Amino acid sequence: MAEYANFIKGAGFAVKATDNTQWFIDILTMELENFDKIKSEFLKSHSEKDYNDIVDGWKIKLVRCAEGTQKWSLFEGFKSK
Repeated sequence: MAEYANFIKGAGFAVKATDNTQWFIDILTMELENFDKIKSEFLKSHSEKDYNDIVDGWKIKLVRCAEGTQKWSLFEGFKSK
């Protein structure tokens, strides 16, 4: 996050960086729970591999967030007048 904030600062902006990773984790967790509820409906038009690819993708994001190697951030850049 700091690296991106410094990049924005280097472009001449004052920057406010907010770490929204916990929100991302909450959303991924909710999506996993909801997706499991509609699995049978999803499988009517998609393969089991498609389903597993989506679930596995979300789960690996949760692992990376827990490890600190993936973050969900908001950057706001401000330019003085």
